[in-house]
Amino acid sequence: MNIKIPDEVQYIIATLETATQLILYHDADIQPHRKHIKRWLNKVGEESFRQLLEVKRADNKAQAITRTQEKLEMLDNIEILLDEIIAQKQCFSLKDLAVNGGDLIAAGIPEGVKIGVVLNQLMDMVIDEQVENDKTKLLKDIKKHL
Repeated sequence: MNIKIPDEVQYIIATLETATQLILYHDADIQPHRKHIKRWLNKVGEESFRQLLEVKRADNKAQAITRTQEKLEMLDNIEILLDEIIAQKQCFSLKDLAVNGGDLIAAGIPEGVKIGVVLNQLMDMVIDEQVENDKTKLLKDIKKHL
């Protein structure tokens, strides 16, 4: 039996999920480094990450601490790096990875769970800038590990 959830209810559920995620991560340590920012983008997506930065800004402004300006400057630096990552279309999610499951199967990796594991390993390597997000280079790297 399929139950149609009204759009208003779906909107409320999505809002609650977003708010819960922002509350969960509002105290998280976010470093102004490309790799770290790309990890966060991979984890929560661009829109949620931008919202998280705004929550962290508001949280810092609301606290009576001596390092508020320093923390706000760090958030500004994170946002500058974030804008650069987005403008340069750097890879931070599987959909942007230069290889996909079909490429891995063609390279000799058997279908199944292993495909996802290898894709995630490649994603980690691209985020950590150990290998360029280039199909040929990624497939070459896979063959080294097989």
